[in-house]
Amino acid sequence: MLPQLSLKLKKSGSENIRTHIDMNKQFKLEKLVSDYTQAAKLKNIQNAAVIVIDNQTHQVISYIGSADFRDTIDGGEVNGAAAVRQPGSTLKPLLYALCMDAGILTPNQIINDVAVNYQGYTPENFDRKFNGYVSMEYALEHSLNIPAVRSLQLLGKDRLVQSLAVCGFESVKKDQDKLGLSMILGGCGASLEQLTALFSLFASQGFYYSPSYQRTDTCTSPKSIVSSASAYMINEMLSKLNRPDFPLNWQSTAHLPKIAWKTGTSYGRRDAWSIGYNGHYTVGVWCGNFSARGVPELSGANTATPLLFKIFNTIDYDAGDQWFIKPASVDERMVCSETGLLPGANCTNLVTGYFIPGVSSSRVCAHIQEIFVSADEKISYCRACMPANGYKKKLFRVIPPEMQRFYEENHIVYQKLPPHNPSCEKIFREYIQLIF
Repeated sequence: MLPQLSLKLKKSGSENIRTHIDMNKQFKLEKLVSDYTQAAKLKNIQNAAVIVIDNQTHQVISYIGSADFRDTIDGGEVNGAAAVRQPGSTLKPLLYALCMDAGILTPNQIINDVAVNYQGYTPENFDRKFNGYVSMEYALEHSLNIPAVRSLQLLGKDRLVQSLAVCGFESVKKDQDKLGLSMILGGCGASLEQLTALFSLFASQGFYYSPSYQRTDTCTSPKSIVSSASAYMINEMLSKLNRPDFPLNWQSTAHLPKIAWKTGTSYGRRDAWSIGYNGHYTVGVWCGNFSARGVPELSGANTATPLLFKIFNTIDYDAGDQWFIKPASVDERMVCSETGLLPGANCTNLVTGYFIPGVSSSRVCAHIQEIFVSADEKISYCRACMPANGYKKKLFRVIPPEMQRFYEENHIVYQKLPPHNPSCEKIFREYIQLIF
């Protein structure tokens, strides 16, 4: 048993290999993976790989490199757990955690999900649709691509690359000069070993522990990748059940322990990922074909996540709703529901949201502004051209140009700001300076 893990450790020079594998769980999961892939083969999905990490000891207690090592037809000897593949959307939780630590975003903060162009790079959402204004929380729960690319552009690619390099992503470190914004959508390399270890940091208050495969491993110091505050907020967002990536026709949730999880589907539907965790375990699942053949039915939600759920039901059955304790570094505040920013004088719809005191932005919302307009509301004025009389004040929602285009393209009615006074000398002077 465990041929792929044995070969992996033997290559490291070990003679007497003594692992942390829990053989009882290993045998159960091998049978589970074998049965699951037998059914998946009807959809031309031939293989799967699984890794389980004990979050208390950081030891790998189960390791399955393929559905059947002896299967010579579908490359059973390949180690799918160590193979470098496209990670799809699985890196988004780390990105958003880093953005929260940088004070760029909070869960309620709004990101524009509309068409965008970064020097010729035009990312699309999985369903090729736009959603307009969305919160960061909504963007993560629905795994939207455009908000993720926008967030990476704000954070800076190097910050994400550095964090992944610390967490052992060798391909990312090697290709860092070649990588661009598309890396957050899977445009880089990662293995199931790396992704499972990465997600375990969210169960360890943001500290990355290099996973231990054998008893002779020397202890390494944990590395702080994200704060306990952002780790907790990610845990809250990824543990909700009313998500679009909840697998179809999944009924066995009665005894499913509370978990947080994230799915991913690589370009061309070649790889399906689902990584989940709670206080006890982090479980990584990959499904696909070692030939890299894409399958239309393959997706992280409907291919890998059902297996993930089955594994948690097997190794952590009826564990209850034990969950992570909110750290003192996380607080709540009232924010404008339409921007996620601190309420301005004209904000009326408020909600409660998490934030990190001293880190999260204290910017005040100004999406509704008082504008000077003519009596017939056909012209707007600035203070430089405002007439002595014959005007009035009116509240308008300020809508950026890209959102105006989105509304117009989707035939969504919105209140337009009246055109500025054409006789305004200030506007005229600025125009003259611009052209000369």
